[in-house]
Amino acid sequence: MKTPFWRRAFAEVKSNLPPLLPKKIQKEMNELEKEIIELDFVQAEKKAFAFLRRIWPWRRAFAEVKKKTADLVGKDFFLSFLPARHEEKARLYIQCGGDALDVFAGGGYLSTVSDHDEALQLRKSVVEALREIEKFARQKICTTEESTYRKRVVELEERVARLEDKIRELEDKNLEHWRNINELLASGAEVRDFGI
Repeated sequence: MKTPFWRRAFAEVKSNLPPLLPKKIQKEMNELEKEIIELDFVQAEKKAFAFLRRIWPWRRAFAEVKKKTADLVGKDFFLSFLPARHEEKARLYIQCGGDALDVFAGGGYLSTVSDHDEALQLRKSVVEALREIEKFARQKICTTEESTYRKRVVELEERVARLEDKIRELEDKNLEHWRNINELLASGAEVRDFGI
Protein backbone atom coordinates (compact mmCIF):
# COMPACT_ATOMS: atom_id res chain seq x y z
CA MET A 1 0.00 0.00 0.00
CA LYS A 2 1.27 3.45 -0.93
CA THR A 3 2.18 5.76 1.96
CA PRO A 4 -0.21 8.74 2.09
CA PHE A 5 1.25 12.03 0.87
CA TRP A 6 0.72 13.78 4.18
CA ARG A 7 2.71 11.07 5.99
CA ARG A 8 5.61 11.39 3.54
CA ALA A 9 5.50 15.19 3.81
CA PHE A 10 5.45 15.01 7.60
CA ALA A 11 8.45 12.63 7.62
CA GLU A 12 10.37 14.84 5.17
CA VAL A 13 9.78 17.92 7.30
CA LYS A 14 10.80 16.13 10.47
CA SER A 15 14.03 14.87 8.93
CA ASN A 16 15.04 18.36 7.77
CA LEU A 17 13.82 20.92 10.28
CA PRO A 18 14.58 24.56 9.54
CA PRO A 19 17.08 26.37 11.77
CA LEU A 20 15.94 28.06 14.98
CA LEU A 21 12.57 26.27 14.95
CA PRO A 22 11.42 26.64 18.57
CA LYS A 23 11.91 23.57 20.76
CA LYS A 24 8.24 23.81 21.74
CA ILE A 25 7.18 23.26 18.12
CA GLN A 26 9.65 20.38 17.76
CA LYS A 27 8.22 18.77 20.90
CA GLU A 28 4.67 19.22 19.58
CA MET A 29 5.73 17.60 16.33
CA ASN A 30 7.01 14.52 18.16
CA GLU A 31 3.80 14.30 20.20
CA LEU A 32 1.66 14.74 17.11
CA GLU A 33 3.55 12.00 15.30
CA LYS A 34 2.63 9.57 18.10
CA GLU A 35 -0.97 10.82 18.26
CA ILE A 36 -1.57 10.53 14.51
CA ILE A 37 -0.99 6.78 14.57
CA GLU A 38 -4.17 6.36 16.63
CA LEU A 39 -6.36 8.51 14.38
CA ASP A 40 -8.36 7.56 11.32
CA PHE A 41 -7.01 8.68 7.96
CA VAL A 42 -9.10 11.86 7.61
CA GLN A 43 -8.39 13.12 11.14
CA ALA A 44 -4.69 12.28 10.83
CA GLU A 45 -4.46 14.10 7.51
CA LYS A 46 -6.17 17.22 8.88
CA LYS A 47 -3.91 17.35 11.94
CA ALA A 48 -0.75 16.72 9.91
CA PHE A 49 -1.55 19.41 7.35
CA ALA A 50 -2.55 21.91 10.06
CA PHE A 51 0.81 21.35 11.70
CA LEU A 52 2.71 21.54 8.40
CA ARG A 53 0.98 24.88 7.67
CA ARG A 54 2.14 26.08 11.07
CA ILE A 55 5.81 25.45 10.36
CA TRP A 56 5.64 26.48 6.70
CA PRO A 57 6.85 30.04 7.48
CA TRP A 58 10.03 28.62 9.00
CA ARG A 59 10.61 26.31 6.05
CA ARG A 60 9.88 29.04 3.51
CA ALA A 61 12.20 31.54 5.20
CA PHE A 62 14.95 28.90 5.25
CA ALA A 63 14.36 28.12 1.57
CA GLU A 64 14.73 31.82 0.77
CA VAL A 65 18.05 32.02 2.62
CA LYS A 66 19.26 28.88 0.81
CA LYS A 67 18.29 30.44 -2.53
CA LYS A 68 20.15 33.67 -1.75
CA THR A 69 23.15 31.64 -0.61
CA ALA A 70 23.07 29.58 -3.79
CA ASP A 71 22.89 32.76 -5.86
CA LEU A 72 25.94 34.16 -4.05
CA VAL A 73 28.23 31.15 -3.68
CA GLY A 74 26.56 28.26 -5.49
CA LYS A 75 28.79 28.55 -8.54
CA ASP A 76 31.94 28.44 -6.41
CA PHE A 77 30.69 25.48 -4.38
CA PHE A 78 29.73 23.63 -7.54
CA LEU A 79 33.09 24.27 -9.19
CA SER A 80 34.96 23.19 -6.05
CA PHE A 81 33.33 19.76 -6.15
CA LEU A 82 33.89 19.13 -9.85
CA PRO A 83 36.53 16.66 -10.98
CA ALA A 84 39.55 18.53 -12.37
CA ARG A 85 38.83 17.47 -15.97
CA HIS A 86 35.43 19.21 -15.82
CA GLU A 87 36.36 22.33 -13.91
CA GLU A 88 37.85 24.16 -16.88
CA LYS A 89 34.94 23.19 -19.18
CA ALA A 90 32.44 24.33 -16.57
CA ARG A 91 34.25 27.65 -16.07
CA LEU A 92 34.21 28.21 -19.84
CA TYR A 93 30.50 27.34 -19.94
CA ILE A 94 29.83 29.92 -17.20
CA GLN A 95 32.05 32.57 -18.89
CA CYS A 96 30.05 32.12 -22.10
CA GLY A 97 26.86 33.01 -20.26
CA GLY A 98 25.83 29.65 -18.84
CA ASP A 99 24.48 29.53 -15.32
CA ALA A 100 26.06 27.04 -12.91
CA LEU A 101 22.90 27.07 -10.84
CA ASP A 102 20.93 25.63 -13.78
CA VAL A 103 22.82 22.45 -13.05
CA PHE A 104 20.87 22.06 -9.81
CA ALA A 105 17.75 21.56 -11.89
CA GLY A 106 19.48 19.07 -14.21
CA GLY A 107 20.20 21.52 -16.98
CA GLY A 108 23.07 23.86 -17.77
CA TYR A 109 26.51 22.37 -18.05
CA LEU A 110 25.23 18.94 -17.00
CA SER A 111 23.09 18.75 -20.14
CA THR A 112 26.23 19.11 -22.32
CA VAL A 113 27.80 15.91 -20.94
CA SER A 114 26.97 12.78 -22.92
CA ASP A 115 28.97 10.14 -21.03
CA HIS A 116 26.84 8.42 -18.37
CA ASP A 117 29.67 8.02 -15.83
CA GLU A 118 30.70 11.64 -16.19
CA ALA A 119 27.11 12.80 -15.83
CA LEU A 120 26.79 10.70 -12.68
CA GLN A 121 29.96 12.26 -11.26
CA LEU A 122 28.64 15.73 -12.06
CA ARG A 123 25.35 14.95 -10.34
CA LYS A 124 27.32 13.87 -7.26
CA SER A 125 29.14 17.21 -7.41
CA VAL A 126 25.79 18.99 -7.51
CA VAL A 127 24.53 17.05 -4.49
CA GLU A 128 27.70 17.89 -2.54
CA ALA A 129 27.43 21.55 -3.52
CA LEU A 130 23.78 21.67 -2.42
CA ARG A 131 24.72 20.11 0.94
CA GLU A 132 27.42 22.73 1.43
CA ILE A 133 25.05 25.52 0.44
CA GLU A 134 22.54 24.29 3.03
CA LYS A 135 25.23 24.10 5.74
CA PHE A 136 26.41 27.58 4.85
CA ALA A 137 22.85 28.93 4.89
CA ARG A 138 22.25 27.36 8.33
CA GLN A 139 25.43 28.98 9.61
CA LYS A 140 24.36 32.36 8.25
CA ILE A 141 20.96 32.06 9.91
CA CYS A 142 22.47 31.15 13.26
CA THR A 143 24.95 34.05 13.11
CA THR A 144 24.74 37.08 10.83
CA GLU A 145 21.24 36.58 9.35
CA GLU A 146 19.29 35.60 12.48
CA SER A 147 17.30 38.81 12.91
CA THR A 148 16.47 39.03 9.19
CA TYR A 149 15.43 35.38 9.18
CA ARG A 150 13.22 35.75 12.26
CA LYS A 151 11.64 38.89 10.82
CA ARG A 152 10.84 37.00 7.61
CA VAL A 153 9.31 34.14 9.61
CA VAL A 154 7.01 36.63 11.36
CA GLU A 155 5.98 38.16 8.01
CA LEU A 156 5.19 34.71 6.64
CA GLU A 157 3.27 33.74 9.79
CA GLU A 158 1.14 36.87 9.34
CA ARG A 159 0.57 35.91 5.73
CA VAL A 160 -0.59 32.43 6.75
CA ALA A 161 -2.91 33.94 9.36
CA ARG A 162 -4.47 36.24 6.72
CA LEU A 163 -4.93 33.31 4.33
CA GLU A 164 -6.53 31.16 7.03
CA ASP A 165 -8.87 34.03 7.95
CA LYS A 166 -9.88 34.34 4.30
CA ILE A 167 -10.44 30.58 4.06
CA ARG A 168 -12.68 30.67 7.15
CA GLU A 169 -14.57 33.64 5.69
CA LEU A 170 -15.16 31.77 2.43
CA GLU A 171 -16.19 28.62 4.30
CA ASP A 172 -18.69 30.66 6.33
CA LYS A 173 -20.13 32.22 3.17
CA ASN A 174 -20.40 28.78 1.58
CA LEU A 175 -22.06 27.39 4.71
CA GLU A 176 -24.49 30.31 4.75
CA HIS A 177 -25.24 29.73 1.06
CA TRP A 178 -26.12 26.07 1.70
CA ARG A 179 -28.12 27.01 4.80
CA ASN A 180 -30.20 29.37 2.63
CA ILE A 181 -30.75 26.66 0.03
CA ASN A 182 -31.84 24.19 2.72
CA GLU A 183 -34.29 26.75 4.15
CA LEU A 184 -35.76 27.35 0.69
CA LEU A 185 -36.10 23.62 0.07
CA ALA A 186 -37.74 23.19 3.47
CA SER A 187 -40.25 25.90 2.56
CA GLY A 188 -41.33 23.97 -0.52
CA ALA A 189 -39.04 25.24 -3.23
CA GLU A 190 -37.85 22.66 -5.73
CA VAL A 191 -34.37 22.04 -7.07
CA ARG A 192 -35.36 23.28 -10.52
CA ASP A 193 -36.11 26.67 -8.89
CA PHE A 194 -32.32 27.05 -8.50
CA GLY A 195 -31.59 26.50 -12.17
CA ILE A 196 -29.92 23.16 -11.52
